[in-house]
Amino acid sequence: MNLKLALPNGRTLKVKAHFPYNGSPIGYRVLLNGRTALVVGLAQEGQEMPLEFPDRVPITTEKHITALLDTASHYALNPWLLLYKLLPSALDWREEEYIVPSEKPQTFLDKKSLEILDWVRHRRKVKEESLKKRFGDGPVMYLLGLGFLQRRREWKIPELVDKLYRLCIPLEEALRRLERLKKKDILQETEEVVPQVSIKPGLLRQEGRAVLRPLGSRSILMGSWQGVSHRLLEELQALVERRGSALLFCDNTELLKALYHELYPLLGDRLLVLSSFVKGKEFLKNWFRCVEEEGLVVLGSRLSLLAPIKNLRLIVLLGDRAPRLQDGTDLRHLLFELSRYHGANFCIASPLPPLSLCLKEGWEREVFKPTSEAIVVRRKPEEVLAPNTLRLLKACLGEENLILVNKVGYAYAYCKACGYVVECPRCGSFLTLAKDKSTIFCNSCGYKSPAVCPECGRELSELGFGVEKAMEEVKNSLGTLTNIDFNTAPTLDRVYDNVFVLHADNILSVPWYDSAERYFSYMWTALSISKKKLVVQTVLEHNPLLEFLTTRDWEGFCKEELERRREEKLPPFSRLIKLEAIKGLEFSQLPVEISRKNAGDTKEVLLKVDTKNFSSVMRSLRSLRAKSLQVL
Repeated sequence: MNLKLALPNGRTLKVKAHFPYNGSPIGYRVLLNGRTALVVGLAQEGQEMPLEFPDRVPITTEKHITALLDTASHYALNPWLLLYKLLPSALDWREEEYIVPSEKPQTFLDKKSLEILDWVRHRRKVKEESLKKRFGDGPVMYLLGLGFLQRRREWKIPELVDKLYRLCIPLEEALRRLERLKKKDILQETEEVVPQVSIKPGLLRQEGRAVLRPLGSRSILMGSWQGVSHRLLEELQALVERRGSALLFCDNTELLKALYHELYPLLGDRLLVLSSFVKGKEFLKNWFRCVEEEGLVVLGSRLSLLAPIKNLRLIVLLGDRAPRLQDGTDLRHLLFELSRYHGANFCIASPLPPLSLCLKEGWEREVFKPTSEAIVVRRKPEEVLAPNTLRLLKACLGEENLILVNKVGYAYAYCKACGYVVECPRCGSFLTLAKDKSTIFCNSCGYKSPAVCPECGRELSELGFGVEKAMEEVKNSLGTLTNIDFNTAPTLDRVYDNVFVLHADNILSVPWYDSAERYFSYMWTALSISKKKLVVQTVLEHNPLLEFLTTRDWEGFCKEELERRREEKLPPFSRLIKLEAIKGLEFSQLPVEISRKNAGDTKEVLLKVDTKNFSSVMRSLRSLRAKSLQVL
């Protein structure tokens, strides 16, 4: 059979080989020349080569490959490089060279050589570069030359064997020894709730409870996160009962873990996780269960995007963040294409979906309006806690509270001599002053230095406040931090009685096209995870966005913001591409609007592209090989 293989370097290879199974070979892995390749199609002819098929079933489907090809074409990417970006490392096996001890008797060796051999034997195998880094090139090459060490090539694959332990003493004796360990405080007894038993009985389907109609082919669940998640649970239970499968895609690890603990009592072993916190053998078990079983709910990160889920009937994008790869590829595009090729329903579950979809025709929306009270409190610029905010917080101390400050660290770093907030010399972001005021650091690129002005060398002072200063102020004012969590942004992994936004005006201070959307989304998400009150502090005298929030008029905000962007031809009515290019590259031949910012030998370029020209412009830009390219 002539096969077309995708290789890790982005190329393809046509081979003629024996396929040992029935059915189509597309989607199967093969081991070739020390690396993993994937069968992505059939060929007219091919070079005869021996191939090893390590799996009895395909690791992905032809529909997944077709959806990936469409996404790669849209962003002008090499599809096979994109394929290997998404292929989990547990499936990307490769052959590597190791140093191992030989069976040669260790006689007449010096102390240093024996130390090296013991070190290698203890680890069974080591990389040559790490061995030379520890002991030096000379001693390692000496032992290799004499044959006491040898090079060996092995496949680097996950551990596929279960290790079982057998008790070698009578059970009564083992229990007595455990008791002695407990008395010496070496062993501690703890209690854990059995995961199969629901501790949230209100979520269980009650007999006779009305089932909502199934989600449509394009659906949006939005608003109160409790309402959204309960509606989604209803849908998943009904789907599993019909033997349909679902993919719940979540790019936020904390939310993914929280959803697992909420879904497991309801779905049990029908729930699978494909994410980085499921390792090696367990990950592979879950992956291949997707191929063989129906009626599964797969809760996954981007590692799950190629999973060959049987009878896939629903794809859900969870959360309030747009999942993107570093090259700007929006994974929502791939998820939507997957739903098209599988004939599955596509659903976005988020407090506030992307502005481009909020009012778009052809989408069914179920809105669960938040019921908590939204209160706006004016604060003075020098205040961290306004008196009214402190009063409201004191009244809620017996409840679960979340305090939000849209700034990490202690405060901004301000130079009184220069009269401005200090910027990062690497990336231009505002620098943060540490709590001890001895260092400044950048949250964007990791830059760090002593707390002196990069321009004049004078000491820096604090300006404004971050989440660390807010914690300090709250503790000083209340004497306790009990029942109070702090964060820089609202997240969906937990719902609180009350949420207090102490400072988020800085979102609006960034002159960018989507600042209003990011601010409103921040506030609306905070409202959606609060059960009783949302308290928002602001120094702004007039902020119409907060009027939309207090009246829960998300439609009014979306209409006004979309109209502004339509007039200015901003996304979603155009596309923005940001790239860093070497000086000399010209874009005048492209159908784009251009703005430039020079920085040394490079220039930052922002291109505004008509949506109908996006793919062709992307192909031209990829050919220029810019230093970095990001689709906004």
